[in-house]
Amino acid sequence: MSTKDITKTPVDVQPVDDAVIVDSTNQTEEETQMTALQVLLSAKPVRQQRSLRIRKRDGLPQDLVITINSLTDRQFKAIGEEAEQPVGSRDQRRRAATQAKETDNNLFLRLIVANAIADPQLNAPEVLAAHGAVNAEMVVQRIFLPGEVARIAEEVMSVSGWDDDAVEIEDVKN
Repeated sequence: MSTKDITKTPVDVQPVDDAVIVDSTNQTEEETQMTALQVLLSAKPVRQQRSLRIRKRDGLPQDLVITINSLTDRQFKAIGEEAEQPVGSRDQRRRAATQAKETDNNLFLRLIVANAIADPQLNAPEVLAAHGAVNAEMVVQRIFLPGEVARIAEEVMSVSGWDDDAVEIEDVKN
């Protein structure tokens, strides 16, 4: 058995924002795989948050700062299922062996926003009562303009990892 001398494999470390990029071009494939394995073993689920400012406008007496949370895959799946609506008339649906469904995109976006807003709490009894709503999705529909809903949903998707910057893809030399 032989041991490897660590000093023979130099590694360059360059800070980039909060991350560190390690140039492992001088490492063996086994060392690189070990590093990747160690990263996977230490990885933990993360709940990310972001604050957004909705500008004052008619119906909104002052700027509103909201805090959104990232959503999990399970939450996105449940939202997608809830946003599905039956297709066809009632008679057509009764006669059909299987129910055809399509996603109501506006409802889908409102549900994303309703599930992601952590502060203020849209399900608070006083918020529901003030807007004559029975759930957070109705509050979203009554408070925000459709364009605002789409923009907030876009930010939720981003904080949940559904943006172009979430993963960097580059060619690895062998």
